[in-house]
Amino acid sequence: MMKISRTLLCRVAALSLNRSTKLSSCYPNHTHNQYLLPNNLLGPNSCFWAHHSTTSANADGNFQKSPLPANLRQELMPRHVALILDGNSRWAAKRGHGPEVGHDAGLTTLVEVIGLCGKWGIQVATFFMFSTENWRRPKQEVDFLMLRFKKLLEEELENFNSYSGKNDIVQACQNISKKVRNGVIEPNEVTENVIEKELETKVTSIPSPDLLIRTSGELRISNFLLWQLAYSELYFCQTFWPDFGESQFVEALQCFQKRGRRFGKRI
Repeated sequence: MMKISRTLLCRVAALSLNRSTKLSSCYPNHTHNQYLLPNNLLGPNSCFWAHHSTTSANADGNFQKSPLPANLRQELMPRHVALILDGNSRWAAKRGHGPEVGHDAGLTTLVEVIGLCGKWGIQVATFFMFSTENWRRPKQEVDFLMLRFKKLLEEELENFNSYSGKNDIVQACQNISKKVRNGVIEPNEVTENVIEKELETKVTSIPSPDLLIRTSGELRISNFLLWQLAYSELYFCQTFWPDFGESQFVEALQCFQKRGRRFGKRI
């Protein structure tokens, strides 16, 4: 696999903790030090997200765009798709394997789906892979995941920053509070646009997700892009993430294109 082009912004979200944080209360077997993740991924109770990913690209570094599958219309394609990658362990268990096999299969699916996003002209893709609650899983499984994330980040992704849904909103409010205290702005001047400028996820330069897809049948967003999902279309499917391929992605996009996006207005 090769480094991809600049035509798709891909963000992969997973939990990262401060290097000095010891997970002694809820997670006594884990400390962040052992995973040796890059320093600039670290932040208290945060997630990391990464610009760029992998797929096949042509010689000049751009995606080779393909015709859209039947029943999809280019003018109705989402600019930004967010995905919660759920069901790796259950997929493996159904086949008599340990969770590590499911996570490996899930990473293969991740690369394939990123490639589809590039070929179909989706500008931004954001993938959520690991939540705070996942630290409660067995140490062997978490160790395996961290090593896989490290390999993925080192070989396939670039430009990392810390991120977490709630923390993103909290740090934005803290920054705005300082500006109010220092007389830079008045309280009645705090608007949605002011808040969005303070969000770490660059809401003012990157479109919010048009479509959120969650696999495996779970019906929640799990502290993922809380501000940004305000007007996103939500799509939940029963398919476990390792089985999520082109046909399932097309089905989700077809469902999205049939919806009337009014944003509170009458059409």
